[in-house]
Amino acid sequence: MSTPTTTSTTGKAVAIVTIVFGALVIVATVVSAGFSTIFSPAAASNATSSQSIATSGVTELVAEASATELTVRFADVREATLDTEGSGAAGWTFERNGSSLKVESPSRSGVSLWFSSGIGSATLTLPENISGLDTTLTLNAGSLNADGDFGDLDLTMNAGSLTVAGSAETVTAVVNAGSAEVNVAAASAIDLSVNAGEFDAEFSGSAPEDVTLAVSAGSLTVGLPDGSYAVSTDVSLGSLTNELTTSPTSRNLVSVTLEAGSVALHPTD
Repeated sequence: MSTPTTTSTTGKAVAIVTIVFGALVIVATVVSAGFSTIFSPAAASNATSSQSIATSGVTELVAEASATELTVRFADVREATLDTEGSGAAGWTFERNGSSLKVESPSRSGVSLWFSSGIGSATLTLPENISGLDTTLTLNAGSLNADGDFGDLDLTMNAGSLTVAGSAETVTAVVNAGSAEVNVAAASAIDLSVNAGEFDAEFSGSAPEDVTLAVSAGSLTVGLPDGSYAVSTDVSLGSLTNELTTSPTSRNLVSVTLEAGSVALHPTD
């Protein structure tokens, strides 16, 4: 007579629990080490760096910032100077290629990109005698503040907070996320797009002759110099408020395309 055999799951369960617990301990150790590295005083270094470049013949500025704070300003100085501080102070790109000046923050990846509070800050000081240079500014995260007189001004914001003040010959801006504020004088042509986020743009001086506005989501508020405008609209969804003085024969053209979200137009005080 054979004796029935019973397979007990208790031993297997204990083994599985032990393995899982061990794995969790390992993961916790790795994550803890990552956090310790990221948030340790060594990682949050107070290191500083300063670089200077001669700007005679410079007509273009290209700057890109990611997970940092970048300030662009003009002053009574002889050379362009980039002053940086924080854990990424020495990792900034600051170089000249012919008539173009390039500034770029260090890149972040992996765990440090997820949990880091940023790589410090940088201030770019430009000589006043190169005011009016064509400028391209890109913000991927963090904040970017620029104040000065520009030529063709091209802005792209993918996240964070962007603030620009001064003057420009033309303004082209794309906001994909975050919050942007522009207060610019003298622009003759304006092209603004919002795919998400908030964009508040104020323009002063003479009325621009060519204004193109497009919103697929988010909100766009635009103040234009007092005057009459020929406004054309293509609205699918969303809200459009127009407080501008309109005239179909005006030479100042405003084109609005709204897929969703909101657009508000008003005269500048």
